[in-house]
Amino acid sequence: MSESDWIPPHFPVQYFSVGANGACLVTLPVFPEAEPFGEPSSLEASGLKGEMFRFGYRVPGTETVLTAIEVPFSVIQQSIPQEVSVRLNQYGAIIASLDFDGMDECKGIKEVSLVQLVEEFIEPRHLSMEEIKSSDLEALLRSLECSIQLVRTTISTLEKRRTRHAQD
Repeated sequence: MSESDWIPPHFPVQYFSVGANGACLVTLPVFPEAEPFGEPSSLEASGLKGEMFRFGYRVPGTETVLTAIEVPFSVIQQSIPQEVSVRLNQYGAIIASLDFDGMDECKGIKEVSLVQLVEEFIEPRHLSMEEIKSSDLEALLRSLECSIQLVRTTISTLEKRRTRHAQD
């Protein structure tokens, strides 16, 4: 097999001349842009149709595959969270957790404070790029004020209960 056998015929090739006392021809394929793809694999002969998926890169707008790998669906299924939960703790942190089927050691947990999320939302680059409008900020403010009112109401209710229990 020659060097050019692995280069698909429709790829342009660049030629370089190297050295002053003799030409050394080097062929380098000029690879086109690549687009990722993922699709069920058609391994009908092996009896695994629908049980394998193929992922890789192909030349955009064509069926020419540059590289690909086949992965059993069971492996893919293990990497997809079976349950996603989000909760708010008493310190104002939002905790997101992912539960992967059969992989207890691979639970994904992320904790971010509510203040940090708001800071990221209103950071100057978002404001300068006009990604956030005044109406967006007003909607956020209304939502936060509503949440604050709910917390204040709950605190008041708890204090009234304590007062009643102390009097009994």
